[in-house]
Formats: sequence, C-alpha cells, structure tokens
Amino acid sequence: AARTFVDPHFHLWDVSPGNEPTHSGDILGPPAALHPQYTPELFRSDFAADPNVVLGGSVFVEAIPENGLNEARWCQRIGEETGIPQVVVARANLCDADIDAQLETLCSKPSKCVVRGIRQLLNWEPTWPKVPRGDLLTSADFEAGFAALEKHGLSFDLQLNPHQLNDAAALAAKYPGVPVILNHLGCLKLGQGKDEETLATWRKGMKALAAAGPHVSVKLSMLCYTDPNWDGPDSIVPGLVREVIDMFGADRCMFASNYPVDKSDGFSIERLRKGFDAICDRSPALNDTDRAQLFAETARKVYRLQ
Repeated sequence: AARTFVDPHFHLWDVSPGNEPTHSGDILGPPAALHPQYTPELFRSDFAADPNVVLGGSVFVEAIPENGLNEARWCQRIGEETGIPQVVVARANLCDADIDAQLETLCSKPSKCVVRGIRQLLNWEPTWPKVPRGDLLTSADFEAGFAALEKHGLSFDLQLNPHQLNDAAALAAKYPGVPVILNHLGCLKLGQGKDEETLATWRKGMKALAAAGPHVSVKLSMLCYTDPNWDGPDSIVPGLVREVIDMFGADRCMFASNYPVDKSDGFSIERLRKGFDAICDRSPALNDTDRAQLFAETARKVYRLQ
C-alpha cells in the first residue's frame, strides 16, 4: 500500500522580476535556478512520480522573502485555490518593536489556509541570509517577540547551527506555550575537518533541546546538507537520525521533503521516501505506529492540520 506522507516542510516561490511574494533568486540560489517558479502543480507532480507515496498534507515554510506579509498572503491565496499548502509558516523578525502588531496582522486574514507559525533564520557562523547578528537567542528584543507568539497561537520554526542549540534549548524551556520545531536535524555540517568536535557539540545541544519539553519537535530533513549521499551504505547520517528519534521519540519527530531544495540536490521524492523507509527498517524498535508518526501523524499534530 502507498505510504501517506504529510510534508511539514516545503517551499513555493517565484523569483521572476517584480514578483508578488518578494522572493530573490540571488538568495535562493541553485534551487531557484532549477525552478524560477515552483508551484503547487510542480509539487504535486513531484510527489505523483513516486507511486508508493500519497501526499496527505503540506506545510509551506517561508522562503526568505523581502516582505513576510506579502509572501504569506500570496501563499494563502494559492492554498485556498489549490489546497497546497494547508498552512503557512511565515517570515517575521521577532526583534521588531512592532512585532505584536505584525503577528496580529499575519493572523487576521480569515482563510482555510492559515498562518500557523513563524520562522526567522538564526544560523550564525556559517551565517545564512538575513541573519543580522549572532546573539538573537539570548537577546531581550528577540525573546520579547518569541514570547508574543503564544498569545497569537503560533509555533516557531527554529533553524540554527549546532553551536546555537544550547541557547535555543534554554529559551524553549522558558516558554512551554510556544511549540518549537527544529528544522533540518539542527543543520549539522560534516566533512569540514572537525567532525568529532562538531558531533559532540551537536549531540549535547540536541539532548538539551529534547529535554526542554514535549513542546519541542524535530524535522528529519535536508539530510544532504550533512552528507550529500546520506542514503548510501557508508553514511553515518541514518545512525544520527535514529539517535534523534531515540532522544525525542517518534511522536516528536517528522520526515520532511524540503522541496524543491532537496530536489536540486538530486533527491526525488521516491529517493527520499526510500531513504526514510530504510532508516525505519534498520530500527527494530520502531513499529508501524512510530513509522506513521514519522511520516504523517507528528506533522498533523504539531501543525494542527485538519
């Protein structure tokens, strides 16, 4: 039988000149060169190419726009028209003095495709686009914006580097009313010459984040960032993913496509699904319920999908 996959992390974008969602081809790089306009139709056909998977739901995650509200409204309209996505994780700068009003506006549009959460990239050294400084997780202005998420019923998609995990865990523990979803296994980059040190930092931080509370979950995604051939016989990545599932539990972990970024790295939906299935197959402790959580149910629960 085909596996139901509720995808909690994918992007739509349009990098054509003067585009409505304010996306930038320079920022989005090679994946946007492959698809200058990545649409729900393309996303659907990418999933349809794997006969053994059924797309059971989808969560749009912001694609580093210039204007987060513009992107959110554009995406909500597409969701209303096509059913993809079901919910939106919008961009906002939680340090902005008027963040409360911004969140109010983002949530104000009655729509069957609602804004469910916020993502603000935090990756510092190596630094990702639109990350102004490295102390956001310990700064009063960011914390005030983070705290405001609870009032608006919003979750926070947390994307950072392994050396930032401890600070994130401390913040998450302080605000159990704000669901936190770690992106991409914590952006673990190996092959830089200090793998043992990097892995030790990552493991310590992941354990701290897991202990921050049941409101913290993890996306097992963008694994090719850690190893471009993570589904190969010699990769340590499947073992690391199993470590994370052990730390958090399957009910706090979810596979995600990160499409179309992972597509541009050579991973079809079928290759991703087979890689994810192989991780489960090699984990004797995981039963069918666990697998259903990893592929669908955790995402449904965390993002409150209907």
